[in-house]
Amino acid sequence: MSPIRSGIAPALNSWKGVRGLRGYLLDDDHIAHVLSWHQISTKREFLDFLREIRAKNLTPLDKVRLCFVGDGAQWIRDCVSEIFPECREVLDYDHCSEHLHAFANLHKEWVEATKARLVANNAVHVIAGLKRRGSIRILWMP
Repeated sequence: MSPIRSGIAPALNSWKGVRGLRGYLLDDDHIAHVLSWHQISTKREFLDFLREIRAKNLTPLDKVRLCFVGDGAQWIRDCVSEIFPECREVLDYDHCSEHLHAFANLHKEWVEATKARLVANNAVHVIAGLKRRGSIRILWMP
């Protein structure tokens, strides 16, 4: 988020989301940063920026791979894949961390529910839940 000083009430000192990505060229041995784009803009402005970069032919895509690290916004991903379909897209660290925490919280809830089933001596449901998740293979011996 970035502060916006519009000077017009009621939007004095409001905030707007800044979107962005960083572009890298990758080969077997090197990573080179080649561009950064971080700003408040419309989808059209972002597409125009990508088209300009593509038109300048700054990236020898036959020799290296283009990689964009971004915040995961779907509209940015759509724009990048439209203009640079060969590009590899990577979610940035902060946004990936947010998803990891959400993933961990979902699993924490599942673990607590599974522990409650164990306490209730409901092993059949515990085993079924583990199988559904692909967590274990159980060899059942009668």
